[in-house]
Amino acid sequence: MREDGKFAESAQVHGSWYATSKEFIKGIQDEGNDVLLEIDVQGAMNLKRLYPDSITIFVAPPSLKELEARLRGRNSETEESIKKRLENAKKELESKDFYEYIVVNKNLEEAIKETIDIINKRR
Repeated sequence: MREDGKFAESAQVHGSWYATSKEFIKGIQDEGNDVLLEIDVQGAMNLKRLYPDSITIFVAPPSLKELEARLRGRNSETEESIKKRLENAKKELESKDFYEYIVVNKNLEEAIKETIDIINKRR
């Protein structure tokens, strides 16, 4: 599908491939709904080129130390995976200024509310 141009975005993240199909986005839009995607920096940049009116929101951890604590607290990541995710997070944080909005996920409920407020404001 990637070779046929059927993805709005695709990227390799943490060693795995992720993608969003153009058909998926169009289907949601055709129903009159907003499309909300949880994607990495590469994907956001690709989408912004294809859909220049899209809104970008960077969800950031309060700190890299807190991110590491959260990853370790899950008890679902290997040491190698944690290191890779932290390296990727550092790189992604360097790209946060590309985004129109930055939401710091210090408290999940507050981060959700802030994100919803941004979406509603931009409708």
